[in-house]
Amino acid sequence: MHGQLRHLLSIVLGLGVAACAAPRLAPLDIPPLAAHVPRVAPVDFEHYTLDLRLDPQARSISGSCRIRFHPLETSLRELVLDAHDLAISGVTDGDGRALGFESSARELRVEFERALAPGTSHELVVRYSAQPRRGMHFVGARGELPTHVYTQGQCEDSAAWFPCWDEPAERATSELRVELPRGWISVAAGERIESRPTETGGTVDLWRMATPHPAYLTTLVAGELVELRDQWNDVPLSFLAPEKLEPWLESTFADTPQILDFFSELAGTRYPYEKYSQACVGNYPHGGMENISATTLTDACVGDPRGQLDYDATGLIAHEAAHQWFGNLITCADWSHVWLNEGFATYAELLYRESSRGVDDFRAAVRDVQDFYTASDVGALRRPHVWSTYREPFDLFTRGGQAYQGAASRLHLLRFQLGDDVFFRGLRRYVAEHRGRPVVTDDFRRTMERASGLDLQLFFDQWFFKPGYPEFEVSWQWNEARGVVRVDVKQAQLSADGTPAVFTVPVDLEVRDQLGARTTRVTVDQRNKSFELPAPSRPLWVVFDKHGWIPKRLVTQRSTAEWLALASMSDDVNERREALRELGLTLARETDADLRWRIAETILGGLQDRSPAV
Repeated sequence: MHGQLRHLLSIVLGLGVAACAAPRLAPLDIPPLAAHVPRVAPVDFEHYTLDLRLDPQARSISGSCRIRFHPLETSLRELVLDAHDLAISGVTDGDGRALGFESSARELRVEFERALAPGTSHELVVRYSAQPRRGMHFVGARGELPTHVYTQGQCEDSAAWFPCWDEPAERATSELRVELPRGWISVAAGERIESRPTETGGTVDLWRMATPHPAYLTTLVAGELVELRDQWNDVPLSFLAPEKLEPWLESTFADTPQILDFFSELAGTRYPYEKYSQACVGNYPHGGMENISATTLTDACVGDPRGQLDYDATGLIAHEAAHQWFGNLITCADWSHVWLNEGFATYAELLYRESSRGVDDFRAAVRDVQDFYTASDVGALRRPHVWSTYREPFDLFTRGGQAYQGAASRLHLLRFQLGDDVFFRGLRRYVAEHRGRPVVTDDFRRTMERASGLDLQLFFDQWFFKPGYPEFEVSWQWNEARGVVRVDVKQAQLSADGTPAVFTVPVDLEVRDQLGARTTRVTVDQRNKSFELPAPSRPLWVVFDKHGWIPKRLVTQRSTAEWLALASMSDDVNERREALRELGLTLARETDADLRWRIAETILGGLQDRSPAV
């Protein structure tokens, strides 16, 4: 899932709905803050078959869910399913014999006449109806007939529109047969098997997903939508949106074939599903959702050519496509490891940017991601990236920046530490070893250790299992007599919240003098540490963490001359744009006329920089 403002939007939209909603509904339960232990399913869920009818006027659904499963280690007398506010009218076994059941606001408990032996295959059928408050959303102006509907299962909301085991570690295949009103079309997970008319002028569509997947990735989008079709190799592509957006659908999604090419190469695995659809819907509270083979996106990502200059949706489109590998083909085993989904997709989105737009644009985007993270992971929102204490699992997505930007920043640092060859070989190995499986952080660590031949326990301990990031204070002094520059590094981060007092991290130091630029890699592994580097002439600048690989806060004192040199001569886009910002501040307070002119001339030159990121 993607969208920087999704948490704020959900609050604002929620307030708007609360202000005008009628009739009043009972408030949703707010669970307490608690440590969560993943549930282990007592059965292996093999297949879900949904047979649903949509009623847009009532904003409701009705139908059945057939579940095929087999018990695991013990005989089974009852099975508890997640079922949120579903009106259960009956439960039968696969042969139609009635089964006893009890339902509540959160679950359905099914009782079997006899114990089911481990390893034996069984089916049950649940008949139900619902007016979903979560999980499925009918879109239309209040008082008007909805024009389309979409589902949103992540994290635990699929159970609001069909009974299931709603945990990310449990995977099953699925079918969805849906009866649509006149004039509606649909898209869902997997391949469309059939589409036939009904006597009332509507349509019945049947979709089948043959790849096992978690329940939260089960999806349906249907409505008065237009559809454009394309092809990537032998994989059908489709793009859906409300009719008013049709003129700009093609240009919005023009990069999709190149994106699938890039991620297939990055993962070392070709796009693994029968088709790939991207459906744009209204009133969507997020940027997008990576439902398996069928991404859902906000219709705000589609705009006319002028609007596309203000907002380029390519990053969002790439992020959700990356999830088809990192999140769908490989899924976090529980939400405490959600960074394995979102951090990978965020970094993959950046890598596509590096491939398509060049290294300057990539480095600028990485810095923006790092800065967003370090500004978010503060105070009460600070926590490790692997974290199981929350009220709702969605809190891990929306608060503190760890799941997305923080995790992507750490993957970027791991790339620096291992080098490109090892890092990307390790990513491909990770996909090959774990495809079709739930994973935890240590699975990724062990794969990267096998790929690199290195012990990465310290890296993962300090960057994923402990909170925070380093805060460096850096200064330098040139010793003309000895021909060296001494760089003093202090780690100033507080550690009362569990943040390591000392991060052990490799750092590239760049010294630029009249002879040119020289980069030296050192290891910072103490609270205070100094390094001496050759400098036969006075340095024009000293850069700590060349190219900005480390998520951090950095305080460094530079002279105006150093900023001027960086702005005009540095080969790093972030160093140039930071220098231009500082020079702008300096210009406002500088009184020396000649220096003001020189600063202004440098700033004007920077505005014509070869990189649009500056």
